[in-house]
Amino acid sequence: MTESQPKASFEDVVEVLTSEKPQAVIADFRVLLTHSELKSMKEGASEPAFQTLQSIGHDGDQVTWVRTEFRMWSKVQPNSEKANAEIATFCFALGIAYAFEGTASELARTYFAKINGVTHSWPYFRTFMHAASTQMGLSVPGVLPLLPPEQAGRLAGYEVTPEASAKASPSSSKSEADSPRLKRRRAPSRPATRRSGRG
Repeated sequence: MTESQPKASFEDVVEVLTSEKPQAVIADFRVLLTHSELKSMKEGASEPAFQTLQSIGHDGDQVTWVRTEFRMWSKVQPNSEKANAEIATFCFALGIAYAFEGTASELARTYFAKINGVTHSWPYFRTFMHAASTQMGLSVPGVLPLLPPEQAGRLAGYEVTPEASAKASPSSSKSEADSPRLKRRRAPSRPATRRSGRG
C-alpha cells in the first residue's frame, strides 16, 4: 500500500472528478476508534475546537482505502477565568475501502476517497458525538450540521473558493450523469467496532 496526501484546491478536485467520473462501491466499512473523555466539570460557556485527519492507501489499481478521524475538544471560552481549559475530548475514526469500476487514475481515486471518506464518516461521528456528550451531561456546542460538498472538501484539507463551491453545488446545471458517483450496495446492518477508552 502507498499513502498519498495531494495538495490541491477543491476546484482542482472537482475538475478531476468531473473529467474522469470515477465509479465505486464500498468494499469494506468499519469503525476503527471511538474515544471520549470528560476532563473537568463544565464551567461557563464552552466552544468547540475541531480537527480532521486522513490517511489514504491504494491496493492495486482498483481498491483505495481511507481512514478518516475526527477530533473535537470542548473548551471554556477565552473570556473565562479558565480560558481554553479543556472540558471534554471526542475522537472518532472510520475506515472505508472503495472498489472502483473501470479505469480511474490514482489521483482521481485519491480525491474520490478523501471527499467521500469525510462525507460517509460524518453522520456516524455526529451520532457518536451527541451520544457521548449526553452521557457526560454536557450540552453539545451547537448542532453538528449535515455536510454540503464544499464543506466536505474543507474537512478533507482542500481550499474551497466560491467558484469551486458553485461547481460542486447540487443546484449546478451539470446532469447527474456528468458527476462521479458511488454505486449503491446493501450496507451491513452494523459496522464492526473496536473501542478505545470509555465514552
